[in-house]
Amino acid sequence: MNIPDKSAAATTNTADYTVSVVIPAYNAAEFIARAIDSVLKQSLCPDEIIVVDDGSTDATAEIIRRYGSRIHYIHRQNSGASVARNTGIKAAASRWIAFLDADDQWLPSYLQKQLELLRRNPELVWTTGNFIRYDCQKNRQTEDLTREKAHQTKKLLNGREYFSSYFDAYMVHGTGCTITKIIKREALLEAGLFLPGQPRFNDEDMWFRIAYRWGPMGYLTEPLAIYHTNVPQSLTRKHHPLSNFCGFAQRHLILADKTERAESARTCIAAMLKHWIRDAIIRCEGKEARNAIKRFAGLLPMRFKIRMYLRSLAPRTSLMLIGAAGRVKLLILKKSITRKNTPGV
Repeated sequence: MNIPDKSAAATTNTADYTVSVVIPAYNAAEFIARAIDSVLKQSLCPDEIIVVDDGSTDATAEIIRRYGSRIHYIHRQNSGASVARNTGIKAAASRWIAFLDADDQWLPSYLQKQLELLRRNPELVWTTGNFIRYDCQKNRQTEDLTREKAHQTKKLLNGREYFSSYFDAYMVHGTGCTITKIIKREALLEAGLFLPGQPRFNDEDMWFRIAYRWGPMGYLTEPLAIYHTNVPQSLTRKHHPLSNFCGFAQRHLILADKTERAESARTCIAAMLKHWIRDAIIRCEGKEARNAIKRFAGLLPMRFKIRMYLRSLAPRTSLMLIGAAGRVKLLILKKSITRKNTPGV
């Protein structure tokens, strides 16, 4: 399939860096055109755009077909995001796979900057980068990595354009997200593709399995895409209880022990586990939090376990106390600033 070249756009069509874009879609009529248009408007065009319609019942198919031969359209029975992505990867004709979800979009220079990084670092099999997070309910956007964090990440990279591993990248918020990843098709196939049937964490499961086999991962600190949150009918963004993460963690603690990166993986899983336990308590799921603390007791620091266990017994009360403490701290800070700025005090 040939995508027409535009006046200001070159093409990626070289033997080593051909790229297929895989977009899974389910009832995405409201935003699929935005995603596709963001790919067609790239300063460097992809070689192929594959949209896998995961059994949509709205006007998704009709909108996709309007693009004609510029889109490789595949319709399949509803089976979830993992199967949809696997379908696109298997159908791809290019050496590299770039992922985009139907409710998200790329910034215009996304593909060009990513491929330039890969050409400068030919040993890499994948790359990712920063992104802008847009909350559709609040109509507000923020950079996922603030400028301060981006500056810190640059310092940690120390002139390099890649992290030594995905696990190291996670510890400094440098893993990007699915829509900022470009991966060699061969690496995806060797890692076993996305695991069907997982209610959540299918992306992270794939990244871990790639990370066990290949070390370095490219990273660009500047935002490359817009990740939309709180989107109705999203194929990949549904409620993810702590129990789902616990299944993921248990599986990868076993898998990691069979690799040379077991220690790094365990450190990463522990950090992720802390996040999801805190998140469960915020959602007032105290029992789930206590079960996770007990299940992974050997992975968590004692101080964290005690603090989170006590908070889980009365999550609403603990959240009120934390909020009150935060307001007191803010009041003390404001008074301190006022004193410093008041003459004669």
